[in-house]
Order: sequence, then C-alpha cells, then structure tokens
Amino acid sequence: LWGVTPSFFDLYEADIEFGRPFDDAENESQAKVAVIGYELAKKLFGDLRSSLDNRVKVGNKSFHVIGVLEQQGSTFFMDLDNATFIPVKTIQKQVLGVNHIQFLIAFMKDTSQAELTARDVTDIMRDQHEITDPNKDDFAVTTMEEAMGMIDTITGGITLLLAAIAGISLLVGGVGIMNIMYVSVAERTYEIGLRKAVGATNSNIMYQFLWEAIFLTVLGGIIGIILGELISLLAMYGANAAGLNWGYSFSMGGVILGVTFSSATGLIFGLYPAKKAAEMEPVEALREQ
Repeated sequence: LWGVTPSFFDLYEADIEFGRPFDDAENESQAKVAVIGYELAKKLFGDLRSSLDNRVKVGNKSFHVIGVLEQQGSTFFMDLDNATFIPVKTIQKQVLGVNHIQFLIAFMKDTSQAELTARDVTDIMRDQHEITDPNKDDFAVTTMEEAMGMIDTITGGITLLLAAIAGISLLVGGVGIMNIMYVSVAERTYEIGLRKAVGATNSNIMYQFLWEAIFLTVLGGIIGIILGELISLLAMYGANAAGLNWGYSFSMGGVILGVTFSSATGLIFGLYPAKKAAEMEPVEALREQ
C-alpha cells in the first residue's frame, strides 16, 4: 500500500493501462480513490477493464478504483504490479492518522550534483525540524550512490558466505570421495593384483580408479544441479503464489561450471587412493586374497 502524490506516476514513468491517475484536487480533498497494479487487478477482479469502478478495502475504509497501471515488473526496492496507490493526504488523515511521511524521493536532472543536493536537502530538513545539532538528526538523507554502495556491501557479504559454504561443501564431499575410493581399493585388492599379473601397468590401474572417482563426483554434481533447478522452480511458484512475481532463469554456464568443479573434485581427491592402488605389488595383492 502506497500513499503517493499525483506526480509519482510521471516520475516513475508508470503509465495507466485503464482509467486514470488521481489528481492534485483529489489529493487535497483526501478523496477515497485508488490506482492498483497490473497483477493485483488480475488477482482481485480477473479482468483489467472490469477493475474500474470496483472498490478495494484498506482496513475499514473502501476506495474507488479509478485506474490500473500497465505491467511494470518488480525491482529490488518495490513491486508496482502488486501495489495499491492512494493519495498521500488520504492515507495520512483517513488511514494512518498522522501528519508525517515515511520517505521522500527527489529526482535530479543533473546526477553529478548528488552530493551537493543531499547537503542542501539535509539543511532544509534541519531547518524544518528546527535541529541545530547534527548529532540529533531525526531523519536520513541517502543518495542513490550510497544506496547502491550498501546493496553492493550486502551482496558482497552474501557472495563471500555462499563461497565459503560452497568451499566447505566441496571439501567435505572430496573427503567423502577419498574415503569411498580407499574402501574400494581395499575391497578390490585381489582384482588389482590379478590385473597386474596379466599385464596391467601402474598407469592403467591409476586411471581406472581416477575415472571412477570422477564419475562419482560428476554424477553427484548432475544430481545436485537437477535438485537445485527443481528447488528454484518450486521457490518461484511459491513466491508467485504469494504475489512476489519472481522469474526463473536457467544458466548453461552455471551447469558447465558445476560439472567442471565436480570433475576437478573427483580428480584431486581421487588421486591419492588411485596412486596407492597403482603402487600395489601383484604378489602382495594376490596374497591378501
């Protein structure tokens, strides 16, 4: 639910599909009118055109739908397709019962003056709030560059965390493969001795066990990719059912990278058990049986 001024739709280039936006007169008179998002209109009324002249209820207040937005899509900050927009003075006085607003967005013609403009806005806000000590500011002014910097910091931290989890998972999986290959070598000692007795070289034995280790890790990687894609699809359907309008994207590059890392894990952690198998003496191996 958004309480906005009539200029919001022009500033965000949010065009109206059906109906019209509310105007300054309706904002000043605290009119109970609403513009709703594209997806919300379909969910509530089925047909976009039939949304007009219907009503939506916010708390115990009923609002007349006068417009439906064109499909906008969602961003990190907002989802206009599932939003309801009513005049800011209406939401202040008739819904929330307050005189203040939560945030104000200023669009600039010259973005190179962002820092200077932020300082000017800060001075204006301090004057309006009668604040003389900067340490007692009861508001915050944030430029788009600062907001993007915070987002980059958060996403960078998440990326590092995911990389650490992936690294630990690879290490644990690699140790598991190494243990499996050790058990396989121990159980197939007689087979190794017999193959060597009939002419198999150390390289033949080593490559056999290396390929087995790589096969196991690649198979595990493929199963993981399939499960990951299925979970992504389920998450998308669940999010869309909740009105979040998520999308799904399949990355072949990610699949290739996953299979490559799986192969490398099998190669690295399967090398030592394969080398131990290759170094077995045929007589000793046959005697073990």
